[in-house]
Amino acid sequence: MRLALDRRQQLLLAWSMAAASVGLLVLAGLLMLANNSVTFDTGIYLFIFNAFMPVGLLIAVYRPENTIGWLFLAIALSTDLAWAMIEYARMALITSPGSLTGGLWVAWLSYFPQTAGWILMFTSLLLFPTGRPLSRGWGIFIWANIVYFELATLLGALKTPALFIFPDIPNPAYVEGLQGVPFELVEDISGFANIGAVALTGVLRFRRGNPVEKQQLKWFMFGALIGPFIEPTAQFVLGVPVEGWGLLAMLVPLAAVAVAILRYRLYDIDIIIRRTLAYAVLTAMLALTYWGGVIVLQALLRPITGEGNDLAVVATTLLVAAVFLPLRTRVQAFIDRRFYRRKYDAARTLAAFSETARDEVDLDRLAGRLLEVVEETMQPAHVSLWLARPERKA
Repeated sequence: MRLALDRRQQLLLAWSMAAASVGLLVLAGLLMLANNSVTFDTGIYLFIFNAFMPVGLLIAVYRPENTIGWLFLAIALSTDLAWAMIEYARMALITSPGSLTGGLWVAWLSYFPQTAGWILMFTSLLLFPTGRPLSRGWGIFIWANIVYFELATLLGALKTPALFIFPDIPNPAYVEGLQGVPFELVEDISGFANIGAVALTGVLRFRRGNPVEKQQLKWFMFGALIGPFIEPTAQFVLGVPVEGWGLLAMLVPLAAVAVAILRYRLYDIDIIIRRTLAYAVLTAMLALTYWGGVIVLQALLRPITGEGNDLAVVATTLLVAAVFLPLRTRVQAFIDRRFYRRKYDAARTLAAFSETARDEVDLDRLAGRLLEVVEETMQPAHVSLWLARPERKA
């Protein structure tokens, strides 16, 4: 699934795909303005799928051997092509009937690049992070999956009496004999099967992969898990629903994929996960302390100060501020002991050695302790220590 091109051809292809995607997006936008069909949902949809373009371009330029960059570029390109076709058909069939030719068939054909984006997305998940299938068997499965989805798309395009995009317009390629095919059931089963295949691939890659691949998978899993919490968290903090925060739920995994494949600060993910766990637990505990304190203090002070007093809020706020630092230290220590025991023990060993090195004057004892610390924290196969003799002055 790799492109046999030299470096110059790879760069030309990557930038050409990105430029074609931008051009089709501009064309689709102009047609949407002419058709007066601009909606918030459409803008969100196009924004999300076009976010694949810069990430794919970055990967294709700096890691052209990785198929995922090319798949991401193809996802954005197919989406923009589909929407340009849809808006062309809308102009030809609804906004100004007869002004453009072939609108009916353009509308019918637009279904294929539209579904191709989803097919390519599943394929990229099956190939992450190396851009290669796990084995030859998995490669056959991926190609069979692509062929199946294309056939399913063709079946769906022939089976429905009306166009998918324009339900009031008859389907020019409608085949009545296909009505008995349980298309929806097969589609649902295949969708769940693909989700299961993606999950199984991730587990197998994490178990069989080298340390670098495991770190890459950690980045993606972190982005995939943290993304859905962005919108509710933003609404909780701001106090009002904010449209568009859900975009970040898609952008966070994409950014994580870019970091993982480009291997930029790859091993920082362990620090990020540790701090995310610590601050998530800390935030929950402080929120419970704050709201619980407000409710309890208001109940206790109500007979004295009456309804609507602010004393409980002020007192609880001061309490939360006072316990923040010690609570954060305890939570971080608990997270380290529970989930990062080896690193926690290594950190304590190094801290103890620093105190020993500060007070120890016997060089032999210090060297022996240093070797013990290296063995305990790094667990190497062999350890040796070489000390340079001081040069004697003539």
